[in-house]
Parts: sequence; structure tokens; C-alpha cells
Amino acid sequence: MSKYSVSVAIVFYNPSQETLQHNIDEAIHIMEKSQNDISFYFLDNGSSQSENFGQVVYPDGVQFIQIAENVGFGGGHNQLLPTIESDVHIVMNPDIHLKDVGNLDEAIDYLMTHETSLLSPQLQSADGQIQLLNRKEPTVLDLAIRLLGSSVMPRRQAEFVKKNTGYNGSIQPIQNATGAFMILKTSDFKQVGGFDDRYFMYMEDTDLTKSLNKNANGALYYPGLVLEHGWKRDNHSFRGMMMMMDSMVKYFNKWGWRLV
Repeated sequence: MSKYSVSVAIVFYNPSQETLQHNIDEAIHIMEKSQNDISFYFLDNGSSQSENFGQVVYPDGVQFIQIAENVGFGGGHNQLLPTIESDVHIVMNPDIHLKDVGNLDEAIDYLMTHETSLLSPQLQSADGQIQLLNRKEPTVLDLAIRLLGSSVMPRRQAEFVKKNTGYNGSIQPIQNATGAFMILKTSDFKQVGGFDDRYFMYMEDTDLTKSLNKNANGALYYPGLVLEHGWKRDNHSFRGMMMMMDSMVKYFNKWGWRLV
């Protein structure tokens, strides 16, 4: 395998010291074990309680960046767009744990030797349960019934997450990749302008996948890389539902209103 330069961005908002230390340990583990040249960027997205960032030691290869105000998930990640010159850029959530760095190296090599812009790995809960994130492009109906709960139109919800066809171990095109962990060709990520930062939270990953599928070399679900993902969701709180609905309107205004 060739050796590539890889930048990894993690955006934080009011993290605990424990969360920061976990991510520092994760970064050290990955940088030490990888055959690639990997650097990490920890971005404080305008935290109202930022004192924890000063209570940890950042090792070589981890750069801390302060953002003056909370500009949202996509906006936070876009702060790096003007400066990164890596071959590969990884968008990573703070609640990710990687066990096998060799599998990450294999995924990076696959990305760089195939005509694709994004790889979306298989994410699992701590108990090993696969998270159903190999999703189809959403319609208004798909997103509405998911907000109402898993008991509403369960067959349709199962089709949306490709429950019966999307997790058979094969690499396959993906229409709606999760932003929890994205492996991107940096040049293609820049080509489409990064995330659309009009989305403060929710739908920015769906939008980026759509942009890469339409305007670059597309996206693939890549189950050869398995990661543990904490997946704390807020879209069933009232505030979360309002933010989700706002992002839904922006998405469908941009790409067209597909009702069913």
C-alpha cells in the first residue's frame, strides 16, 4: 500500500475532560499504528464552557483550533477547508472508537485507488450491534415517519435503512452517508465546497453525500472498516425536532421536494 497524508477533524462543543482525553488517546493510537501520515485537528466550536480544552495535553500531531462562535456541525468542519492539503480528509465524531488501524489503512488505500469520493464505514454499538446507517436518499415521508417513532410504518422505515439488503458485507453505493465518520478524498471534498453550512445540525451529511454523488465521484458504503459509535441523538427532543424540520426544509428546497 502507498503512504498518504491524512487529516482528521473532530468538532467539539462543551466536551467533558473525559471525552477530550478519550479522543487524544484515540488520536495517539491511530497515529502510532497507521502506516499513513496522519494529523488530527480538534476544533472547539464556540463552546460556552471551554475550560476543559486547557486541561489536557495535546501531543505532536494534534492541533487545537478555537472557533469564536458555534457555527454548526458542517460550518465547524469547513473551518479547515482553506488550509488542509492532505490526500485524504476524515470527518470524525468524538464518540468514535477504532480498534483495528490496519483496517483504516486498507480503507484509505481503497479510496485512493478507486474512482470514488467518500467511504462510509460500518458503525456498531458497544455491544456489536450494527447501526443501520446505509440509508437511501430521503423523501419527506421517510423523514416524517422517523420523527414519529419506529412503530410508524415499520416496513417503510426498514426499506429506508436497507435493513434486508444493506449489511451483507458487500461494498455498495450509498445515497445517504452518516457524518459520524466519513473518509473523503480531500480534493473532492473541496471541489463541492465541503459541507453546506446553511444546515446548523442534521441533514448536512445527507446533503454532502448528494453533492458528491452528483458532482464528484460518488460515495460507497464500506463495511470492511468497522467502528464503535456512541450515537447520542437529540432529534426526538422538542428542540432537536425543530432543528431537524428546519434542515429538512432547507434540504428539499435545495434538491427538490420528493414527497414519497
